[in-house]
Amino acid sequence: MKRKIINTFLIVMILLSSIVPVSALEVISEYAVAIDKETGLILYQKEDQEMMYPASMTKIVTAIVAINAIEDLDETVVISDADLDGIWETGASAAWYYVGEVTTYKDLLYGVILPSGADACQALAYNLFGSIEAMVEAMNEYVADLGLENTNFTNLTGIHDENHYSTAYDIAVILQSAIENETFLEVFSTRSYATSNETHSWVSGGVYYSDLYGYDTSRIIGCKSGYTDEAQSCLASLVDVNGREVIVVTAKADTTVSGAPVVSTNTIIDYLEVEYQDTVVYQVDDLVDSIFVENAVDDMMFDVFIDQEVIAFLPIDFDYEELSITYDFDQLSAPIEEGESIGTITCSYQGIVLYEKEVISTQNIELSITTLLFGSPLFIALCVVLILIGICFGIRYYNKYKKMYLRRY
Repeated sequence: MKRKIINTFLIVMILLSSIVPVSALEVISEYAVAIDKETGLILYQKEDQEMMYPASMTKIVTAIVAINAIEDLDETVVISDADLDGIWETGASAAWYYVGEVTTYKDLLYGVILPSGADACQALAYNLFGSIEAMVEAMNEYVADLGLENTNFTNLTGIHDENHYSTAYDIAVILQSAIENETFLEVFSTRSYATSNETHSWVSGGVYYSDLYGYDTSRIIGCKSGYTDEAQSCLASLVDVNGREVIVVTAKADTTVSGAPVVSTNTIIDYLEVEYQDTVVYQVDDLVDSIFVENAVDDMMFDVFIDQEVIAFLPIDFDYEELSITYDFDQLSAPIEEGESIGTITCSYQGIVLYEKEVISTQNIELSITTLLFGSPLFIALCVVLILIGICFGIRYYNKYKKMYLRRY
């Protein structure tokens, strides 16, 4: 009997453990966030708005700002003393360029992302912006243009400085913006690269060493790692979650765990694979609303439809009540011509835009002259004036004929 009770207890415990939500899994990084690449919807967050040091994740911004300034990726530059200045003294990582070496802008970009080369960063700064300070200024402008207020850069590389900071969320938004650029995405997602002058061969440090330790990196499309004593281990990644591209940022990982940033990233991917799915929010031709058109013939109603399937990466048990549809044309007035823009319709979930589309009229909506006249305030005012004039004339003629009548009798 006692054995039966114990066995029953064990079975119940096993069943309960199997239904514990994946969200209960512990992410060993102190800061973490996951956002949908397409919509920016936050899928997972852990202290993601707290200030942290980004270390070499900074080089995401270094690379995209450089790309935006480069006219020809194959243009050659010569490595100078200034490009290597201070690298060894600060302990920054390097791509191992040498003075006098001829390389291309394309090679320098790979040197920034794969080996995390501070020398490649400085070569880009001097050749594209004239100075390190000017490029750092451009980096801060790039972040400001994204509307991010919790990030500030003082250098190109992420070497520690108390005024060089960001948040996990800000880094995710920066990466979301950067990967829209095809050149950046190509560099960011490359795992190994040989320079055009056949002098250097690099691997992506963010995944290479994790592969050596036997950690799964198959779902990581591209990444940029980082480390300083203050920042600890960081990783900004573009990952695949059941065919959906998601941005994951983890920072200040426990360095007593080998491959800690990848462990954190994989934990988040595991969570998302169980808790989220692509969901059809709206079907083509779903009716959103019917809006009365003022001054139209026959009390016309304008039907607002969704014109494309809206798919979003949402929690499996998401609440449809959290979806909202808004449009900027609460009132419509005839005439409306076929092909005319009515306004914009927006579908949102938790404040994140899932669908935004300009609404175009598919028909002519004619103006009703009768409605316009009899329902117009101007017409009503004119009628009031005419009535008042009529009353005035009536009183005048009444008084006139009254006097004539009195005289006669």
